[in-house]
Amino acid sequence: MKSASHEVAGLPNRAPLRVRLRRGWERLRGGELTPARAFWSVAVGLFVGVQPTPGLHLPVVLAVCVPLRLDVVLSYMATNVSIPPVAPFLWLAAIQIGERILTGRFAPLTLEGMRSLVRAPGPLLGALVLGSIVLGTSLAAVGGSVAYVIARRGSSDKPEESRRRR
Repeated sequence: MKSASHEVAGLPNRAPLRVRLRRGWERLRGGELTPARAFWSVAVGLFVGVQPTPGLHLPVVLAVCVPLRLDVVLSYMATNVSIPPVAPFLWLAAIQIGERILTGRFAPLTLEGMRSLVRAPGPLLGALVLGSIVLGTSLAAVGGSVAYVIARRGSSDKPEESRRRR
């Protein structure tokens, strides 16, 4: 006689919902947060967060972090660098960086200069994309380094070590 616990119409036993949720959460967290994993998780999040693709941050973070076993939650938190009050300033900085790289000068900040950029958005778009890549890489390096230092300090204060010091 077969157990009726979780078997339905010949389907194999399935773990209870609580177990499946815990496994999913552990998969999103990727394992123990080492300093290197903290660096890369934050770096990916900051890089993705700076890109001018609102609404696509979570799918991109999932697509990158899950296969690489990075901390999806930490990475997604880092994408929030581009919250609505901050995003226009990030995009302006990206445009300025991209314009400087492409043309050797900054984009005009006058009303007439902005109107000319809006009339012909091609160069503006190119500057935004290039500037976002450069700005994202720079912020990722700085933010990832800060995360590395914090994680390294946190990993040196293990409970076993603190008990031994007493």
